[in-house]
Amino acid sequence: MHNINPNQVINGIDGDCWVDDCKMAEVSEFEANIKMTYTDIPLAHKLVSGKKLTKVEQTGKLHMYDISKSIAKKVAEMIEQRKTPVFQVTGKVDDPDSIGPTRVSLSGVKFDEIPLLKWKRGEVTEIDLTFSYESYKYEPAV
Repeated sequence: MHNINPNQVINGIDGDCWVDDCKMAEVSEFEANIKMTYTDIPLAHKLVSGKKLTKVEQTGKLHMYDISKSIAKKVAEMIEQRKTPVFQVTGKVDDPDSIGPTRVSLSGVKFDEIPLLKWKRGEVTEIDLTFSYESYKYEPAV
């Protein structure tokens, strides 16, 4: 068994996010996930079932400081025009100590809920934007 080099563990301080090619400096956390659902397949002469991949869900989250309403305004405009708000979201992390940068681009992003206005007296406002996406692609990190 090999030991890991702790310096190579990714630190998110060098993470960036773009929504429709607009850099979103207010994003403090980026997450994109693939959830797999398997169906049990009974096998002859075995007590253990096999597993067949039957569904994939692609979801994610942007956690951000509430600075601008650029995403909310674009969503509101598109809904007003009776169009489905769809975005491209790209995330990148490039910790100089890690093995190398990682960049993933998500297409067909649809946000689940957009806060039009949120605040609480005496507190810094942060929001979570959860979403689903249709496809992803690892890209060269530039």
